[in-house]
Amino acid sequence: RHLEAETAMEKYAKRLRITNENLLKQIEQLQMVHSPDIGEVIYLRWSNACLRYELIRKQEEEKKRMWEIEEKEKEGTVEYEEADDKSTSVDIGDDSSTVEMGDIPLHVEPKSQPNITKRKFCHKLKRWAKGS
Repeated sequence: RHLEAETAMEKYAKRLRITNENLLKQIEQLQMVHSPDIGEVIYLRWSNACLRYELIRKQEEEKKRMWEIEEKEKEGTVEYEEADDKSTSVDIGDDSSTVEMGDIPLHVEPKSQPNITKRKFCHKLKRWAKGS
């Protein structure tokens, strides 16, 4: 009886070893099949992180640029875009209607600005010309 139990346990251990080997082979096959997918996922995560960083950086630059524009507008400096895509900054000073065109100080600096600033400049220039 003791001998029968030993042989039964040996058979059971042998089945477990065979099952274990089969499972290891299946795992290796799955790893080989999915390794290109894993590489692609890693690449996609990396590129996603790069794009996220670039988006955050652009948003911060835009906020900073808008803040600078608001500060310049508060100081009376308005920037507008010319037809050749170069930007010119014009300091209007105070909005006095008695100022003649020759008295307006001009300050030119290269900068790329959106069309919104051009419209604001035109609006302020019209107000200045009307004397309001």
